[in-house]
Amino acid sequence: MATVRDFMATEGCEWKFIPPHGTHFGGLWEAAVKSVKYHLRRTLGSQVANYEELCKLLAELEVCLNSRPCVPYLVILSTQVTCLLEIL
Repeated sequence: MATVRDFMATEGCEWKFIPPHGTHFGGLWEAAVKSVKYHLRRTLGSQVANYEELCKLLAELEVCLNSRPCVPYLVILSTQVTCLLEIL
C-alpha cells in the first residue's frame, strides 16, 4: 500500500480511500453506481446476459445516465441569470 501511495504522490495523483461499506464517503460516484445497479436489475431481472448483451446494455445505461444534468435545472438557470447580470 505504501509503494502505491508513494508512486501516486510522485505522479501528482491524490489518493482517496473509500471503505467498502462507507457509502457516505463516495458521494456522487456512489450514487452513480447505485443508479447503474438499479437499472441493471430492472432491465435484466433474473436473466443472464452474455458478454455482448451486457456490453450493449452498459453502453446504453452510460448514455442515459450521462445525459442527465448533475444539478437541478433551476440551479443552472439561476447561474446563467447571475452570469448575465454580471455582464450587463
